[in-house]
Amino acid sequence: MMRFHRDIIEDETPYYDAAFSFYNALEPRLIAVNTCLDVFAQSLDQVGVMEMRRCIDNTGGTLIVEDETTDIMFLESLKRYWQRCDLQAGTVQGEAVAQEGTPSSGVSGGYSPHCGFAVHMEVNTSVGTLPRGALGPCNVDVEANKRGPTRLTSPLEVGAGGTTRWCVSYLDKGMTLSFLFDTATANSQQCGMESAHEKRFIQFVTRYITPRGEQRVRVTSVVQPTTPPTAPPDYYTKAGAFDQTCAATIVARMAVSILEKHPGKWDDAKRWLDTLLVRFVRRYSTFSPGQPNTLRLDPCLSLFPSFMYNLRRSEYFMVLNISPDETTFKRHWLLRESVDNCVLMIQPTLDSYDIEKPFATPMQLDSSSLRHDNIVLMDAYFNVHIMWGSIIYQWIEAAYHENPEYVNFAELLESAERDAQAILSNRYPYPRFSRTDADGSEARHVKTRVNPATNYHNSDMQYGAGVNGAVDQADVIYTDDASILAFMTSLKKAVVTIDEKAED
Repeated sequence: MMRFHRDIIEDETPYYDAAFSFYNALEPRLIAVNTCLDVFAQSLDQVGVMEMRRCIDNTGGTLIVEDETTDIMFLESLKRYWQRCDLQAGTVQGEAVAQEGTPSSGVSGGYSPHCGFAVHMEVNTSVGTLPRGALGPCNVDVEANKRGPTRLTSPLEVGAGGTTRWCVSYLDKGMTLSFLFDTATANSQQCGMESAHEKRFIQFVTRYITPRGEQRVRVTSVVQPTTPPTAPPDYYTKAGAFDQTCAATIVARMAVSILEKHPGKWDDAKRWLDTLLVRFVRRYSTFSPGQPNTLRLDPCLSLFPSFMYNLRRSEYFMVLNISPDETTFKRHWLLRESVDNCVLMIQPTLDSYDIEKPFATPMQLDSSSLRHDNIVLMDAYFNVHIMWGSIIYQWIEAAYHENPEYVNFAELLESAERDAQAILSNRYPYPRFSRTDADGSEARHVKTRVNPATNYHNSDMQYGAGVNGAVDQADVIYTDDASILAFMTSLKKAVVTIDEKAED
């Protein structure tokens, strides 16, 4: 690579500061004319999109970076960019295309735009619910704040905070923003006022211009029950009021926001993440002090620690051998995609296929799932991989799938391929796709994301045995990373050890 993260932190890139300042100065000029910066570039190592990141994100722009402009990943991503915008929807051209049989959202009399320009958002809340900030492709609406005073906000700012008004030059149907609120306000008078009510409301007012030039206002109002002042911690779990995937996405975006403000503070960000997780589990779990084995989490909370474990091991924290431009690219999409897609970025899915079960069988993201006699399909959002076990690969090399006597084996290979193509047909941006055997060079993309339950330190352990119950069927992962078992053991010990000073 031409440069590493360490080079930028240690000021060994002489042109970085000047380029970063240039694009930061360009950002307010683009916002003033309701224009976003879209970047479609070649090569993850040499473009310099890290300098452009704030200008792209804060204006609502799109970042597509691939190895080659002639590669299918770049061409399909560019094609799907225009499909997501669908600028012809509702126009004469769009209706003509629809009449020719091509799907289009431009339906006469029922125009539904897929994107908007000059977007201005405002949040109204009931007393005692204070906006902390927004995470995602948006900026504080400075001009709107000049025209009138903003409502009261929380002193605990997150992301673009200190306001109830935000703006972005461009917004499409797939873009999501995260808004955080403070319900434990510092104003005791307001707390008392809200506690007298059983409901709180949050209202989002979005103003934008459609591609046809129409000005539209969309108002979304949400009413939520308030928590009784004396409610115990299990009040939320009994009500099923915790969304683990949404919470994981919020925490990941907060971590990216912290690293954006404090580049190079990866260790501090990890400590912040660990502290947050320990306090969360301590508050909402049940346990006996000093006894780790007594700790229990409600099912609606039980997956959250594993999300945090995989977040710590993802490219958002592990930046070794990853170029700054690639990190920028992946952070860009984490800040704008839906919750389901963001969870894939944090914790990939893993499906297994074997002779006994020639269909997708969800598996734990664990090295014990990588057996010699199965095929695994990993979906890590930016990467989709089919990995054949060593026995499966030997059968492929022997061309068994071409022999009519082994039609079931051919169907097994086709099943994994068909599911992979289904993912590729809808993913935006188009992911990197590979087929490899367990010893191939591309297998590293799978092995680095699974929990190393069977590594060279503990390959004889019976933890996490595969479907066939034999650890020796699983691949050994050569890494010094802690397994999720070690992570959870440390988490339990930290939770049940009550430190009065820390609690204060």
